[in-house]
Amino acid sequence: MLFAIIISVLLAFFLAKNITKPIKRLTQKASLLANGDYETKIPINSHDEIGELARTFDYMANIVTTSVQEISQEKSKLEKMLMYMTDGVIAFDLNGDVLHINTVAMKMLNIHEDEVINFDDFFEQLKARISIAELIYLENENTLTREVDLGETILNFYFSTFKDEQNKLSGIITVIHDITESERVDKLRHEFVANVSHELRTPLTTIKGYAEMMQTDENQPQEHRKYFQVIIDEVDRMTNIVKDLLTLTTLGTNTVLDNREYFSIDDLIKNVIAKFAIQIEKNGQRLTYAPTTELPQIYANKGKIEQVLVNIIGNAIKYTPNEKGVIEIFAGNVYDSVYIKVHDNGIGIPQKDLSHIFDRFYRIDKARSRDKGGTGLGLSIAQEIIALHGGSIKAESSVGKGTQFTINLPISIE
Repeated sequence: MLFAIIISVLLAFFLAKNITKPIKRLTQKASLLANGDYETKIPINSHDEIGELARTFDYMANIVTTSVQEISQEKSKLEKMLMYMTDGVIAFDLNGDVLHINTVAMKMLNIHEDEVINFDDFFEQLKARISIAELIYLENENTLTREVDLGETILNFYFSTFKDEQNKLSGIITVIHDITESERVDKLRHEFVANVSHELRTPLTTIKGYAEMMQTDENQPQEHRKYFQVIIDEVDRMTNIVKDLLTLTTLGTNTVLDNREYFSIDDLIKNVIAKFAIQIEKNGQRLTYAPTTELPQIYANKGKIEQVLVNIIGNAIKYTPNEKGVIEIFAGNVYDSVYIKVHDNGIGIPQKDLSHIFDRFYRIDKARSRDKGGTGLGLSIAQEIIALHGGSIKAESSVGKGTQFTINLPISIE
């Protein structure tokens, strides 16, 4: 019995050793794999379960090695691309910590390599009026943009969220454009347009005055009076263009935002509608207004916002057939902004023209626009005013079915 016990112990010892030894090797291999050594193989040639486990482990290590190499190559490519980009790029996680920043962004923002920055704190210092909370709330919206004047340079920031493989919100990507030179050129262009517009006002006034005087001259034949009326009408059209050009040039100054006040957007919409009441009745159209939520007071330039509404609603009336013409206005409050929608069942805008309607002097139908007194600057002015207030304006349209303009305005910007 003693001999049998000794034999059993020896057999158990050798069996345990044969089992634990390959398991230790597997443990060592797992440790090496975790530390980045993907080349070491497990020297186990047995055909039992332990051998099968070792071969499976080696196969897994090969798969991991291939995946890591592919990820490393993609990472290297991405880093090279970011390094040689002319635009700055910063990636933040949801806590606002920097995941990646390229050298261009560091140079643009004067950030040192060892400097630690946080999204909210950093952009608050830049007065960019943006926060992680706002971006997370608007994760399904388009890219948000902010312009920041740093004195010697002017930077445009584009903010967008990105998601991981499970489609979960993972962080924020920020792309930075240096627009200093384009802003300088744009300023020169504004000054040129302003100077030319001022110079044109005097001769236009003179021409109109002489034309009106000649038209009222009793010695003039009736046919000549018609010619003078054409001159007067064209001068009036030119005067309107000059007036709109001067408006555009002044929008680049601080006068728009300097003259802000708190006012009821609901009351403003009702006042604008009242101005068109006679025209609506004369045309036989129907204009309705329905606020979808309680509207707060907003802090903006009341006169300029009224100008935008007059332009958008006026266009809806102008390009909607008199018979069965319906213009619907909706307004509501979402988060920290208000929206205004102006929908009509008018002639609509062709898709090829839709992306250009906010361009200066762009007309869809030049003959019709001229006949209706359009200058091609109204929507450009509207877009400039809304952009100055930190808002947005967009148009959706279908030919023969109508058009909808949507205006979004922050309740207040500082």
